[in-house]
Amino acid sequence: MRHFILDHSEELFIAKGYQKTSMDMIARACGLSKPTLYNYFHGKHEMFTCLYQRLYKSLYDKIKVLLILDKDKRQILQDIIDEYFIWLNTKKDFLQMYFREQHVVIHENIEEHMEWHIKSKEEMVDLLSQALKEIIRPDVNKKFGVEIVASTMFNIFEGLISDLMLRSEEKISEQKKFILEFLRNGVLAGKD
Repeated sequence: MRHFILDHSEELFIAKGYQKTSMDMIARACGLSKPTLYNYFHGKHEMFTCLYQRLYKSLYDKIKVLLILDKDKRQILQDIIDEYFIWLNTKKDFLQMYFREQHVVIHENIEEHMEWHIKSKEEMVDLLSQALKEIIRPDVNKKFGVEIVASTMFNIFEGLISDLMLRSEEKISEQKKFILEFLRNGVLAGKD
């Protein structure tokens, strides 16, 4: 039921924005009573936050699956980057709305939001570190460590989300090519 409610609230948040979406509107869209919504969520702030968390969890889950595959680690890294770009494009409308509206939501409970964001970054950096640990150049690993490289990659990925609002898909695709080229020529060890 929570996913059903989240699916409908996501559509409303995208169409109307956070401030203009009410619990009454969400209840009507779901065909539920407002008290029923409150059985599953404390309010629209929690729904909005859960949508963002659900979105990131879907990306993390896909990356985790890629990491356990018995494939060339360079190909896994490319698959992770591909998956990130697919994720960006399929959730473009939600991400644009989220970053347009998040300042309102964050101020409602900034400590909770920051705690979740830090935890999610740590999880993503850990996943990216797993993908990089066998293929990073030894000198880069010695000088910076795999965690710094993974953290920097995550920061690049996060920057791409805001680029969705500024750039065309063609430009985003060029950025993907650049990231892969940058990694191959700057960070990754040569093929064995």
